[in-house]
Amino acid sequence: MYRIAILDEFDDDIERFQLYVHRNDKEKRFEVIPLSPQSNFEETLQEIFSSNLDALVSDYRLNEYKANITYDGIRIVNAVLERKADFPCFVLTSFDDDAVKDSDDGNIVYIKGIMNGESNAKITFLERIEKQIQKYKFRMNEANQKLQELLAIKNNRLFNPKEEEEYIKISHFLDISTVGQEGIPRTFFTQDTNKRLDEIILKTDKLLRSLNLDDDNA
Repeated sequence: MYRIAILDEFDDDIERFQLYVHRNDKEKRFEVIPLSPQSNFEETLQEIFSSNLDALVSDYRLNEYKANITYDGIRIVNAVLERKADFPCFVLTSFDDDAVKDSDDGNIVYIKGIMNGESNAKITFLERIEKQIQKYKFRMNEANQKLQELLAIKNNRLFNPKEEEEYIKISHFLDISTVGQEGIPRTFFTQDTNKRLDEIILKTDKLLRSLNLDDDNA
């Protein structure tokens, strides 16, 4: 089962999203986790990261009904992606022009009418969420599998230039996907960074076990 959080300051909008998922989730593959923004930005982020999510959907304007909220959904999503690269994130808004302008990636912004069929898209919003979750899981599994293959080579001989470049690239990707953008620079990853790599593999294995467990329970 996939766990999707809906972050919104308005209970009616949370219930509207829950109803949308309930009506469109024919195979009962999704669990909706309702979240309300906290006045403290870091507390909201901590709640998101501790909820063991597969995707995050956030309202754009989180302070329409709560004056003590000083951030919006774009800032939340950007912070999540800084700490967990490529994680499936979406922003729902009635003010798409402002949201797209504020976002680094306009592709994550959707008008709320998309849940009512007000779109020419060939797939539903829920199907889009599922595809992004599957894409994220596939990329993580693929990267980890390739890393294991490279480590098997490394145990027998030195890398050739192509293998070392691939090793550096994959190690860096897994680092920013488990640690975040504050992880160490890509240029630091060489054949001698075994201790750091062990930490990445441990965190990646933990993440992949969680992802695969979700698939088994789906």
